[in-house]
Amino acid sequence: MLSWAIIGSGDVVNRLVKKSFHIHKKSFVKYIFSKDLFQAKKISKKYKFEKVVSDINVIIKDKSVNCVYIATPPDSHFNYIKKFARAKKNILCEKPLVINLKHINLVRKICKKNKVSLTTLFYRRHLKRFIYVKKILKAKKIGKIIFFRVTLTHSPDTHPAAPININKIKNKKIPWRFNKYKSGGGNFLDMGSHSIDLISFLLGDIKNIDPLKKNYMNYYNVEDTLISNIELYNGIIGQGVWSSVVKKNIDSFEIFGTKGYIKFSMSFSDLVELLLKKKKLKVLVPFERPFHKNIIKDTIKKYLKNIKEKKYITEEAGLRAALLQISALK
Repeated sequence: MLSWAIIGSGDVVNRLVKKSFHIHKKSFVKYIFSKDLFQAKKISKKYKFEKVVSDINVIIKDKSVNCVYIATPPDSHFNYIKKFARAKKNILCEKPLVINLKHINLVRKICKKNKVSLTTLFYRRHLKRFIYVKKILKAKKIGKIIFFRVTLTHSPDTHPAAPININKIKNKKIPWRFNKYKSGGGNFLDMGSHSIDLISFLLGDIKNIDPLKKNYMNYYNVEDTLISNIELYNGIIGQGVWSSVVKKNIDSFEIFGTKGYIKFSMSFSDLVELLLKKKKLKVLVPFERPFHKNIIKDTIKKYLKNIKEKKYITEEAGLRAALLQISALK
């Protein structure tokens, strides 16, 4: 049986979790922890979670809790991972996993030493649309892959999760995603985490990221635009553009091969566009809602199996993504 504690009560919990942790008969949520008890109680009532606490030690000391989902700002991730790993609790953590280079190897060592599983919540690789794209690529329907291009741009007030009213910036009312000390970086480290993970999932592990970054508008203390050349270990090359201060909203992942081309949205449009042997195809592969549902379902199955077989796995995708992105921002 998996007994979960959810750490945090912000928008990601309220918008995306719903009843996902109860999807399996051997999984349930025992606690929701938050410093904002009012918000936590609202979520607990809405989703019928068992208990609301504001003292993290209650969860740490409860031996019946064997899994935690960390959904707090990234600056707190390392300390929570450290505490829960030492308490022998398996961990599912939001991205980016950590925001400090020295914490990457420490996370790996702590989880290995305490024999707990760790997974970063890169939910897109669990969605049917991206599994569909991967099958297209694996079957070499667009031929040998030559290069790719990732573009994610928006204006401050059209950010999908944290829109900013420019008039309030003067009063320092900035979402944590754009506060260097809480997030570690701007859109490249936040929304860009999914881009980096999809590159690895669809095309292969990244060898090198060569970035140019700027803070053009100085709305906040992190970069607002980053452009990078990207090289994979398998020889494929590509480019990425992430900007939070342009007027045109673009959400696009394009892959070019010797026989064709594929283009799709990473977050919004259900459309997948294909050019195969001079024939243009448009296929609808919808996003599942809530986005997190599939990865939580898969993680529940995996953690039940791991506990039964006494296996403890630290998934490297989250650690590699954090290493690449933090290094690029230095």
